[in-house]
Amino acid sequence: MSRSGTPSIVPPGPDRGVGRAAILLLSLAVLLLEVAYTRIFSFSLWYHFTYVALSVALLGYGASGAFLAASERLARQPPALLMSRCMVVAAGAVLVSLLTIVFLPLQPFSIASSPLQLVLMVLFFLLNSAPFFAAGMAMASAFRATRSPHGVYFADLLGAGAGCLIAVVTIWALGAPGAAVASALVFVIAGVLAAPGARRGRYAALGAAAVVACALFAAGAPFRPSAEKLLAKMMAAGAKPLYSRWSPIFRVDVYGEPLPGQSGRRGVSPRFTGAIPTTRFIAHDGTAEAPMFEFHGDLRELAFLERNVSAAPYVIATRPHVLVIGLGGGFDVLNGLRNGAAEITGVELDPVTVDVVRHHQADFNGGILARADVRAVVAEGRSFLRHSGGRYDVIQLTGVDTLAALSTGAYMLAESYLYTVEAFEEYLGHLSPDGTLSLMIGDLAWRGGRARFSLRHLANFIAAAEQTGIADPAAHAAIVATPGDIPMIELMFKRRPFTADEVRALQAFAGENGFEVWHLPGVPTETPYTRMLTADAEGRAQLLRAYPLNIAATWDDRPFFFHFYRWKDLLRPAAWEVDTGHTLATGQLVLGAILIVAVLTSIAFIVGPLLSTPALRRPGLAPFVLYFAAIGVGFMLIEISLIQHFILFLGHPTYSVAVILFALLVWTGLGSHLSGRLAAPPRSIVRAAFVSLLVLLAFYVWFVPLFFAYWLGAPPGFRYAVTVVLLLPLGLTLGVFFPTGLREVRRRDELLVPWAWGANGAASVVGSILAIVLAISFGFRAVLLLSAGVYLLAAAALPTAPAAADAGEAAAERHRRAELPGVA
Repeated sequence: MSRSGTPSIVPPGPDRGVGRAAILLLSLAVLLLEVAYTRIFSFSLWYHFTYVALSVALLGYGASGAFLAASERLARQPPALLMSRCMVVAAGAVLVSLLTIVFLPLQPFSIASSPLQLVLMVLFFLLNSAPFFAAGMAMASAFRATRSPHGVYFADLLGAGAGCLIAVVTIWALGAPGAAVASALVFVIAGVLAAPGARRGRYAALGAAAVVACALFAAGAPFRPSAEKLLAKMMAAGAKPLYSRWSPIFRVDVYGEPLPGQSGRRGVSPRFTGAIPTTRFIAHDGTAEAPMFEFHGDLRELAFLERNVSAAPYVIATRPHVLVIGLGGGFDVLNGLRNGAAEITGVELDPVTVDVVRHHQADFNGGILARADVRAVVAEGRSFLRHSGGRYDVIQLTGVDTLAALSTGAYMLAESYLYTVEAFEEYLGHLSPDGTLSLMIGDLAWRGGRARFSLRHLANFIAAAEQTGIADPAAHAAIVATPGDIPMIELMFKRRPFTADEVRALQAFAGENGFEVWHLPGVPTETPYTRMLTADAEGRAQLLRAYPLNIAATWDDRPFFFHFYRWKDLLRPAAWEVDTGHTLATGQLVLGAILIVAVLTSIAFIVGPLLSTPALRRPGLAPFVLYFAAIGVGFMLIEISLIQHFILFLGHPTYSVAVILFALLVWTGLGSHLSGRLAAPPRSIVRAAFVSLLVLLAFYVWFVPLFFAYWLGAPPGFRYAVTVVLLLPLGLTLGVFFPTGLREVRRRDELLVPWAWGANGAASVVGSILAIVLAISFGFRAVLLLSAGVYLLAAAALPTAPAAADAGEAAAERHRRAELPGVA
């Protein structure tokens, strides 16, 4: 209200409490929408196209700053008023984006062959970036209007940190589309808070209409999976999911078998002529279908499991205690029960999947999780092993994700800590003296020279054997498989050598069922598996180099199990393994393409306004280009590397990432706030912060793992608290760089402030993609160390105070704009 009691026409601006609250909510809404779209795109597109869609959207977030700096019309508008308008516009843009996701007929794998699909893809990405562009425009306006960039940055990061946690809770409560609607509501609240008193009613009415429209649409819209996914094909044929639910981990759907009587035959002996129970599937994000068999409590119904290749480890075990990592639809539980397991513990990452098997589908599956000899645990597999301390006669992993990866290359960008050398060491370490580590996977047959998953698992075992002192890995491994071009393969590994009796039993089992023996100790087999197991280190290295795919062992520092293509192979389309209209190298091709696009787009956003806008053409701006680009790239290199460092210590990936990002962003925001109290010259502040950063990075690389090892067995709450405390000094240090540079660039020209915001944001997108590319090639530790070099460039680039002439011009320009309402 004005002093006369009438509503004010001047917005509160970003330096008042209500303005800071609006900025916090704006940033919270952006993070909430980003996480919601991660889940929606993972279902409606494939994993790798999700990465593209979000990268383009976030480039739009950064592009807004460049657009604001280059637009003379927008430059004349009071930035505080523009800030509030854009917040409300972002809410309406969420509706546009949701409409695009549901109704635009995008088929990503047809882009190479269909010009129309290419046009639709560009349109899809542009429309989905609209809410991020509007939100970025609001944030850039806030930085332009403020006298206190460190305070605005603090509110920005505090909101982003809170958004990381709130997003998880919101998706559980409302689903991913509901979380997108919630973000629109938060955009509106922020816009109303930031608006002049005289306009708040109008903004609230417009925003409420947008939110209601979003809610009505999200409640009734048919969000469908990508057309290439099996679930989409089933739905197109008229099938309706029996159950569907969104979670922060997956979209889970249950549906009936596509080919009655055939779908459950994976791994079954070709000589088996009996009945196979009716099968339902639990799909995760529309793919990676886990089978669930109809069961009424009589183990005789499960005769087909005795003739399944997955029964092999039970042939050499008596009443074993079994640990299943990846419970899925309960296939491994039924397999263990039929084949004589005394007790089964099933560990599943996704609580919705456990709830489906335990409750929703209990009548169908015989209530297997309610049995006294079966225990289900919601946890990450390796985390459970580390904290349980138990030993097992059989540790079983059945990889349905390998079949999904074979169909599209969809998992190339996904880290898999269940399939690393260190994981194999932990599995072997938790076996009983006679225990067996069992992996059943689908793969291409080795005779075609393109097998990959099974050979990489073998490479991981051999590396783990070397680490644990196993001198002859060939004596500790057994491999049998079904016949065919895409066989189901059973890989078995022991801490001790297989005995002669065990070898004879497995050989008889394979012969009786028509399975192929790919390796048994002492049994002559001419397969790449036996050659790898029996070769010495030099011979094994030669085999790996000569193989057409990269099947080298994967480690926790480079956990990209599904990355099989060498970068140089991308230059040869003949090596792409095209299948049903797409290529198994799609994920890697997409990653390389989006990195190139992000770099070129970022250069355009960063350099373009300086070249195209006369008002911004000032000498001496090149160092600022390098500075803001470097801290944008460097921050993402650190953030992504630290997530990988902490995630194994914390356990559950979804909650771990939320807590890590919350702590890092909030502490960085606090560092920004405190940096405003520093009276030293900006260049001195940045250099001191860089020295502190070097010390901290060394601490995280070499000493933090010691803390992890010491507190590994502590309760989860304590480990989360340790993580928050350990990230405090790093966050405080990182929070210094951006507001200090912004304060310095503002002395040149106020219009350079939104440009600097946009430059930093665009470079951050490049940094996030570059971090994955470098981690695939060199590991996350190398990425973390590289970030020190990037920040060194920033510290060296930040210029000193502007020349007198430039300072005078900037002062005059600030004085002219100070006459406009809402401009600081």
